[in-house]
Amino acid sequence: MGKHKYKKNFRICVRERENATDLIGYDQEPTIIISDINTSGMQEYPIKRGYTKEFAIRMVDGLTELFGETAEENEGHYTISYGSFRRFEVYTGEKGKTLIVDSDSDMTVFDRLTEEEANEVVLDTNRRFRQYLEHVTGYNTKERKKNAEKAAKKMA
Repeated sequence: MGKHKYKKNFRICVRERENATDLIGYDQEPTIIISDINTSGMQEYPIKRGYTKEFAIRMVDGLTELFGETAEENEGHYTISYGSFRRFEVYTGEKGKTLIVDSDSDMTVFDRLTEEEANEVVLDTNRRFRQYLEHVTGYNTKERKKNAEKAAKKMA
């Protein structure tokens, strides 16, 4: 498989692919796949202007709408368990302008299911997670990546 590098809030998996053209439009180049899911850890996502007004409501409702789970509430922190997430916790950041996500991956999914089934669970979880982030923050994956790259440049 590939080599994993961690940089800020995104896991960057670099994998050599023969047909990279289909994935990102580069021929004979390594493909960089950005995944919002870490195996464990806390991440903070900014909320797009205009989305902060009902952010807290979308944060909770999105868990039910996109994961089909009712969140357990504890002091403003909302937690569910779904797919390859053993624990998926969300809450508002400082001044209500960021979404904080703290998660733990359920690595036993590969022990309990066939490789094909486990891969499907992971892909489904990742897809729902990306949809959830867009629903709550107002930023799609491309915009979140761009914002993370800008933040990384500022830090450097």
